[in-house]
Amino acid sequence: MIMNRKNYLFLLSLLCFCWMACNKKTTESTQTSTVKKGETIAEKAAPLKGTWSVVNFPFNGKPFVPTKFYKLTFDGRNMGLKLDVNHCGSAYTSTDKTIKLTDEVLSCTEACCDSKEGLALSRLLKGELSYTITNTTLTITTKEGSIKLTNTQTSLQGTSWVANDYINMKEGKPIAFTKEYILTFEPKSIQLRLDVNNCNTSYTYNERDMILELPNTNMACTRKCCDSKDGEILMNSLRSRIHYKREGNKLVLSTNNKKIQFTLFDPSNKE
Repeated sequence: MIMNRKNYLFLLSLLCFCWMACNKKTTESTQTSTVKKGETIAEKAAPLKGTWSVVNFPFNGKPFVPTKFYKLTFDGRNMGLKLDVNHCGSAYTSTDKTIKLTDEVLSCTEACCDSKEGLALSRLLKGELSYTITNTTLTITTKEGSIKLTNTQTSLQGTSWVANDYINMKEGKPIAFTKEYILTFEPKSIQLRLDVNNCNTSYTYNERDMILELPNTNMACTRKCCDSKDGEILMNSLRSRIHYKREGNKLVLSTNNKKIQFTLFDPSNKE
């Protein structure tokens, strides 16, 4: 059968129409997988959301490790900064690479009272800033240098924990602590609050390998006596190399002969 010119043009038009329809469907599918319908660019950058503890930031021309923990919180629309005294913040928009703060200067609850380094940190957070997230580390790049932060949902730094019980490796039976003992991870030290003493020691923190390195000596305490027996056991266990595992609100410290179990503690909820 010989196809006439009219039939040929009809068939060619039909093939073009089918090709265009298929191409449109493929394009829409690709776009949907990148940004869902109704989703903003800021919502697509979901890993930014949450609370981050400041590890270091540029101060006086070099990276500075704060003596207190400053925290940044992103909720999708507003950024909050917790300093020594003030709570500051600004509205923001973001992509998967940049943060753009709406306010030229952060709005704070009070007009005074924060430390020099806290104020220096707040002044870094303005305009459009680039950022990257690697594992649990957030890096925000400013004109003065980089701010390094760690995710508070996985990190130990800036957190406090209530000691629940401990297990001797040989016995394998949990022994509950009789009183509330609070372990806090500060930027450069571990603080332990017992029933009488407040103790502390220095440490180094290897988040990648989940290891704490402490001195092989007793903690320095406010007094030389008077704590309960299990409190002293806890204190004396916190030395040398300790492996840790955090899963949400649970923490396990593994020493050479004990496993010590903790629950996340929020001081702001304590009356």
